[in-house]
Amino acid sequence: MKPYASLYKRTPSSQKAHLLLLERWNVPWPLLYASSGAENNGKPNVAVNHVRGSNKVTIKALMVKQLRMLGREHTENAYQHPALPETYLLVPQSQDDERHELIKAHQTRSGPWIAKPTSGAHGDGIRVFACASEAAAYVDASAAPNDQPAAKEDGAKTKRRPIRPKPRPMWLVQRYVEEPLLYRGNRKFDVRALVCVRHDGKAFWYTDWVARVCGSAFDMAKLDDRYAHITNHCVQVQGEAYGEHEEGNEVFREDVRVYLEESRGRSAGSELFRRIEQGMHEAARDLVAALRENADFSADAPCASFQLLGLDLIATTDGRVLLLEANGSPAVAERMIPEAAEAVVNLALEPLRRDILGLGDGASKEHAKQNSQSNPHFMEL
Repeated sequence: MKPYASLYKRTPSSQKAHLLLLERWNVPWPLLYASSGAENNGKPNVAVNHVRGSNKVTIKALMVKQLRMLGREHTENAYQHPALPETYLLVPQSQDDERHELIKAHQTRSGPWIAKPTSGAHGDGIRVFACASEAAAYVDASAAPNDQPAAKEDGAKTKRRPIRPKPRPMWLVQRYVEEPLLYRGNRKFDVRALVCVRHDGKAFWYTDWVARVCGSAFDMAKLDDRYAHITNHCVQVQGEAYGEHEEGNEVFREDVRVYLEESRGRSAGSELFRRIEQGMHEAARDLVAALRENADFSADAPCASFQLLGLDLIATTDGRVLLLEANGSPAVAERMIPEAAEAVVNLALEPLRRDILGLGDGASKEHAKQNSQSNPHFMEL
């Protein structure tokens, strides 16, 4: 970020700043929106690295609900969206959820299911099951017992039950992808791709992406082998085969393209790769459409926002692409960080600094404008 390194500096928390880089759960939206922008001719006088309303697509269950609503015109099944695996939302030990539809779907077409906590991270709690009833039972077993008033012993205080107990977290139970596209050694992988959403609502796809590869060979007869079925880095790093095939169990866009052309022939492999990338772009557009339904990108918004999203996607052997989730504060491969960070600065921060915050002299503004308009690392969706 050499061209702009001198333009940004860290300030004490008590000092006014033009740019706030915050953790997604700690953004003081009411405080930011209380600013009228009067000090900046009615324009926003502060920018933040999260879009208000993005939680509607970065929390798994909410993402499913939003995409379902937008996809109703594309499918007759109310529980489906073309970009998602077949998904049902379950609440532990509840009958007022979608478990009946889940069991009915399994009776119609049997097969394995994967259960995921909607608020989970690092692969925690994710399990694959041979049938839907097992997945539902696993979700029910995750419920913590209700707090009961504790007896006083030795002067200890009675444990109070909250007046409004927290609702039990929702789970996703999805039809498991039985024929995923495999990488060298017949190993399953998913893709972590980056999408940058600017303050004006435009979204851009980062042209490189990382494939996160399992350490063990894919085997449908061993559904309990997490190292063959769960691609999450925090899971794979615990396996004996971690790093055995490639550094960090990660390969990149060009590696996947080369492998497909080697394994399927140049023409067929190239065509499959093209269809997979096209499918990833389409899934990203669907997600961004859901985000725009819930975010404020209007020119008179008191706070200018941008956000880098991490999309997790999986491809099948025939080239179909499914969106698994979107991350609001994505981790990326270490190799990608320097180039990706500079690309985000050019694409998202410089237009904010130039056009919204009105900072910088004419020469730096023109230099920034040229860089943000010809960014080779991002493609507009």
